[in-house]
Amino acid sequence: MGENILGIAFECFSGVTLFQDGKLSLAVNEERFTRVKLDETYPINSINWCLKESGLSPKDIDVICYGFSKGIEQGSFISSMAKRLSEYSNNPKALKIICERIGTEAEVDIKRRNNFFRETSKLFQGVPIYSCSHHQSHQSCAYGFAF
Repeated sequence: MGENILGIAFECFSGVTLFQDGKLSLAVNEERFTRVKLDETYPINSINWCLKESGLSPKDIDVICYGFSKGIEQGSFISSMAKRLSEYSNNPKALKIICERIGTEAEVDIKRRNNFFRETSKLFQGVPIYSCSHHQSHQSCAYGFAF
């Protein structure tokens, strides 16, 4: 049997994709089961559906990919943010609002990431979880559909 990679999105469009032997096998968004547009809940229904449809069990999954960063990434994001902050250096009110927003987003992200790892580790004990950046996951998806 080949490699089974489960991609899990846990954002404003929670869902799951299953790649088998490097090919997209199944994909579904949580909203298809809950009937909540852009469902943000942990995609347990999508996971269960993919496993059932593929005939796999959680122990058959080789790796899980999570398209969400492990916090603030190095590189262009940091440079871009520093540039933006410097543009507002003469406007203390705007700078304060931006800094508060960054703090709020970081808090929300930490809670969501912790929830993801807690739920996923319960379901897929011992399966490695690879975190890729949000934008890497979009790039990967676009590349995969190009062929």
